[in-house]
Amino acid sequence: MLTWLTDNASDLALDSRRLAVAGDCAGATMATALTLMAKQRGGPRMRAQPLYYPTTAPHCDTASRSHFGSGYLLTTKALDWYWQQYTDDDRELAEATAAPLRPPRPPSARAAPSSRRLSLTGSESGS
Repeated sequence: MLTWLTDNASDLALDSRRLAVAGDCAGATMATALTLMAKQRGGPRMRAQPLYYPTTAPHCDTASRSHFGSGYLLTTKALDWYWQQYTDDDRELAEATAAPLRPPRPPSARAAPSSRRLSLTGSESGS
């Protein structure tokens, strides 16, 4: 799709030199995978890559995951279940396209656009 988009950019009134890819949650993981694959395969360069709460590492054992793992809408149990929907094969979860933060980045991906995590959260107060 990305190659088709750049090949047909002029017909679509797009500037193929100013591509960006974005996503939230699993979509952010897919946006990251697309950017990595484009870089590895010599595809189009992304100018921006905004990621909103990306799911980038299975088996995450951070303090925040422990602290916020229950009592909120997205629980640790639910996160584990979502990762199992990707695959239950740890070798596949080690692939950069499934979990971009866990494996070492291949040399061909080091020049991928930098990304900054933007986490938007909110809560309603009774007042």
